[in-house]
Amino acid sequence: MHDGAQTFPLLAARRSRRSRVLTAVISVGLAAGGVLVTAAPAGAAASWSRTSSPNPSGSTGSTLSAVACPTTTSCFAVGRYTIGATTLTLAEHWNGSSWSIESTPNPGSGSANLSGVACPSPHSCFAVGSYAVGLAQNALAEHWNGHGWGLLTAATPPNANGVGLTGVSCPALKSCFAVGSFSTSTTTNTLAEHWNGSSWSIASSPNPGGSTAASLRGVSCPSAGSCFAVGAFVAGATIKTLAEHWNGHGWGLQTPTNPGGATSATLTSVSCPATKNCFAVGNYSTGSGAKTLAEHWNGHSWSAESTSNPSPAASLNSVSCSSTNSCFAVGNSTVKNLIEHWNGNGWGTMSSPSPKHVDHLAGVSCPSLRICFAVGGVTNTPPGKTMTLRYR
Repeated sequence: MHDGAQTFPLLAARRSRRSRVLTAVISVGLAAGGVLVTAAPAGAAASWSRTSSPNPSGSTGSTLSAVACPTTTSCFAVGRYTIGATTLTLAEHWNGSSWSIESTPNPGSGSANLSGVACPSPHSCFAVGSYAVGLAQNALAEHWNGHGWGLLTAATPPNANGVGLTGVSCPALKSCFAVGSFSTSTTTNTLAEHWNGSSWSIASSPNPGGSTAASLRGVSCPSAGSCFAVGAFVAGATIKTLAEHWNGHGWGLQTPTNPGGATSATLTSVSCPATKNCFAVGNYSTGSGAKTLAEHWNGHSWSAESTSNPSPAASLNSVSCSSTNSCFAVGNSTVKNLIEHWNGNGWGTMSSPSPKHVDHLAGVSCPSLRICFAVGGVTNTPPGKTMTLRYR
């Protein structure tokens, strides 16, 4: 399995059987590939190309899980790498011409990773993930202050025996929202936290009625008073999409769609180019392999959109919208990376470079209509390596 699917953190040692099922389905190991452009940006001469990205010295495997670009010439990507049996946090920076590794702290006892990143300015970025202390998993938060990465203290829910953060969005310099999940001895619950400029605190988030496990995977805040978070929850023997909205005072459930006949459906990422316009992506399955999933929020309701499925197994892992008429979604299909574009009328698959090995894309950020960066990894050639693409 790879970070393109970003396993949602059911972290308790004593999780239920249904929770394990949800983990397995959401962590579908897919790989990606590009085919002919079917919905390219208007008048586009731009294209996707590979950029060289470093791997930590001595690493036995490394991958990038998310990327945020506060400007067209500055991007921050986060993920993890391994040395022997130890997993460590990884951060890299694009300075307009090349990627370089940055030093990041590693709390805990030898297992730490960063899953999400947001940059409200070129000199301020927030990254979230999880780390282990013994058998317990804890929420991890780090901050880039323009000079280096440092640890922050994430909040821990009462009675939690496993906590993880997977996504973060910062609508202002002193306001960020992070989402994920936490486990108790009997269930897994949604988790939302807020940064007020000085500390993280829990912002109570609901769980759908009757769910035995629920997790938030991605979050996007078009304003400080409006955020959208997406994920999945278990309902009986079925896994269903989950969406929630922050209205400035509290989180409330929304009603995303679930494809007909789907036994599992998950939303992994959301991007809101306007307060009443959001795009969410993920995957669903009817029992014969995963398929790409995209949904749109029009200010009143969520609706499903048609997407490309260039192979028997495909998933969209991340989405970034620079306008209401231009979104890029990245993921995997079979053994190669997958990139799709929304041109205001529909989604279509784009041509993208792919190594001669199994690879995936886990994160994408588009600081302008004509410039995007996507990150992921090459997974089937020991050691696994980071992969970065640029659209211009």
